Amino acid sequence: MIEIKNLNPNPHYSCACGSWLKHWEKFSMNKEPACAVANCTSCASVGTHVQLADSTDENWYVLPLCNEHAASTENLVVWKRYKLVPANTDLTCDRW
Repeated sequence: MIEIKNLNPNPHYSCACGSWLKHWEKFSMNKEPACAVANCTSCASVGTHVQLADSTDENWYVLPLCNEHAASTENLVVWKRYKLVPANTDLTCDRW
């Protein structure tokens, strides 16, 4: 498991995928319906911008989270099986 923290990006920050959840599905090559937070049984409803907690890695990533966890201001523990997809569209959807 890994620990992440939520970010609050500018609401106008978007990508060509249509939504950040679709962005995560496309670039993780996964359509996981569940929230990435360990032991959460809710469905993922949004692709959330996150960073690794307590890390020197300052990159932004997208993970699927339920509404409750997407609104959390606390660090969250997520399953490693969920791929951290770069939120930087220059590395993903803007390349195609």
